[in-house]
Amino acid sequence: MQEIKDKLQDFIHGDKASFIFVITRLSVFVLFFISLYLPFFFEPTIITGQVSLAAHPGGVIFAIIIFLSIPGYFYFYLMNNNKFTKIVLLVQGITASLIYMYGILGLRIAFPDTATAGFGKHLGFLMLILIWFLFFGEKLIFSSIKKYILKEEIITEQEN
Repeated sequence: MQEIKDKLQDFIHGDKASFIFVITRLSVFVLFFISLYLPFFFEPTIITGQVSLAAHPGGVIFAIIIFLSIPGYFYFYLMNNNKFTKIVLLVQGITASLIYMYGILGLRIAFPDTATAGFGKHLGFLMLILIWFLFFGEKLIFSSIKKYILKEEIITEQEN
């Protein structure tokens, strides 16, 4: 337990760019998790009139995977286990993509003409794009954080 406390203190007081990046990743996944419970689409023939992604059959399983992977990612990041951190991020991205596509499939096949999109659909799509951008564009985001937010000089290989 003391090791986790020490690693957390090092994380908070260490590299500010890494701190901002990890907090951004955690925030995106928390927002995607919240979007699972917001109305994905509205349909007047359904009893409640709205359906969230978590209300789809099997949607709770996806929600549990997303929910448990958020502290898992943070733990592996604190323990400097880069291999498992990347695996958790990949599992999060794939799970998020699967549940979103599952919701789109249900929307387009079950109610192709009468359903209208809800806020959860729009927020989920935006977070899905950010999830994959944060996964594939890590170097670009780090350099942007250092250049624009922390106002540090970036020395590239061409300048050397």
